[in-house]
Amino acid sequence: MTASSRDIPARAALAATAALSLLVTVPLCAQAQQAVILVTNEEAALPPLPESGEQGKGITRGPGIEPLTPGNGVTIAAPTPFRIRFTQRNDVPINPDKVRVTYLRNQPVDITLRLRSYVTPNGIDIPLASVPPGHHVFRIQAEDGLGRQTTAVFHFDAKGKN
Repeated sequence: MTASSRDIPARAALAATAALSLLVTVPLCAQAQQAVILVTNEEAALPPLPESGEQGKGITRGPGIEPLTPGNGVTIAAPTPFRIRFTQRNDVPINPDKVRVTYLRNQPVDITLRLRSYVTPNGIDIPLASVPPGHHVFRIQAEDGLGRQTTAVFHFDAKGKN
């Protein structure tokens, strides 16, 4: 057996490994590009929250909640990243199982379940979220390990396609 004929099985194995990695990588890349539906068209079509609306609570010892992307009161092109930062207070960690996200319409819509896999003790991190064009208002509730709760309300406007 010559040296080049011994290389044939090694080359075949290398080619098979490369082909297999492409089969695995391409679907993962395609999944990474799909936007998570944050708000459906049907939910966005519900009557809006009355002007007196929902307000965040005052001073609290519970976790901090800060909308990063989109920021509060901004206009964005959808789809967009959806990132919320939680800040623990007094070294008490946030309990991700107690986080609730509500889309505020005249009849509020709990969207927590569709976001659950993106919630951590540090916040909510959705790389790409889809919302229909329009005005969107959200209430986020977080609770720490001592049961202290914080509620934050923020809003943004979306333009373009969802």
